[in-house]
Formats: sequence, structure tokens, C-alpha cells
Amino acid sequence: MKNHMRVVWQCFALLAALSIAAPMALAAPIFKATMDNGNKVSLRLLDTQCSDAAVLKHMMVRVRPELLDKFKDARLHWDGKDWASC
Repeated sequence: MKNHMRVVWQCFALLAALSIAAPMALAAPIFKATMDNGNKVSLRLLDTQCSDAAVLKHMMVRVRPELLDKFKDARLHWDGKDWASC
């Protein structure tokens, strides 16, 4: 019985670790670089639908309406600032 409970707790710990690590992996930077001036640049893609109002307003005049819901949120870190993107 002790071994059975140990296996159950190990499985629980593994599932807990995966539930924490999986979203972090999805938001992992797909692009990272250091510019000539030493500033870091990174782009993270998220699994949520594009939600930034300013970005959506810009896209509404440039993207066919049937494609808008296919864009996902992204975060660009550039020149020390975070920028919303899709």
C-alpha cells in the first residue's frame, strides 16, 4: 500500500509540474536576439486569440475579415519595452 501511494503522489506531482510547464513552453520565445547596442529582443507567441484593441483596429483595415479570428496574441520585447502584437 505504501508503494501504491508513492506512485499516486509521484503521478500527481508530475501532472502538477506539467500543468505549470506546458503554458510556459507555449509562451516560450520563438525569437531571441541581442542588438548591437546590447538591448535584448524577444518575441513570444501565445495561444489566446488576438485581443489588443489597437492591434485589432489596425488589422481590421488590412486583413480580410474571415482571417481576423486566426491571429493569436504575441508579445514583443524590444528596446526595454513590451509591445502587444498578433
